[in-house]
Amino acid sequence: MKEFIRFIKKHSVLSIYTTIITILSYGGFWLNSGDILTDTETYITHPADTINVFLRVGRFGLVLTKKLFSTEVYSSSMAVLYMMAAMVLLCLVFDFCINKLVDKKHRDGLLPFFLVFNGLYINSPVLIHQFYFTYQAFEMVFAFLLSVISAYLIFGWAIRVSKKGLKVETSLIAGMSVPELPWISGSVKGDHIRALRDLQDLSY
Repeated sequence: MKEFIRFIKKHSVLSIYTTIITILSYGGFWLNSGDILTDTETYITHPADTINVFLRVGRFGLVLTKKLFSTEVYSSSMAVLYMMAAMVLLCLVFDFCINKLVDKKHRDGLLPFFLVFNGLYINSPVLIHQFYFTYQAFEMVFAFLLSVISAYLIFGWAIRVSKKGLKVETSLIAGMSVPELPWISGSVKGDHIRALRDLQDLSY
């Protein structure tokens, strides 16, 4: 955590840039968050039943994240703000992980890559389309964040093994990525057709 904070302080321009790009890309969602979309009406009127639907279709990771951050009761404006904050954190954590994995002699030249990657990733049309469904936008970004952390732990372990050999402590650190995998899968995957059908039943 201390290393990450030092990275943020050292790359303050990157942090500000990433925040501005996120606001420009998704600020419109927040400004229009008062609009009740077709799919969000059910989330607002039947929060407990909606959670049960996601559990039945196998998206337990999404439900776990909602319980962890108390987002199971839907607030469209807060959902967008949570998503935007998580998107900024996701990009900066990714940058930090790349910075840690690259040899020290090459780290000074990484800033242009970070700027380009963060800008392109945040503005990805796939993500913008996905986050239109604001009820699960934050949970999806959190799953992406877990994916980055999990990949970093595994790659970091592989690099340490190649340099210093297999050690118990490094293996334990890599093992921390294992519990994250079902959480990630349970956030993204599920029987979406059944979920849509069950949610439609709630609206009648």
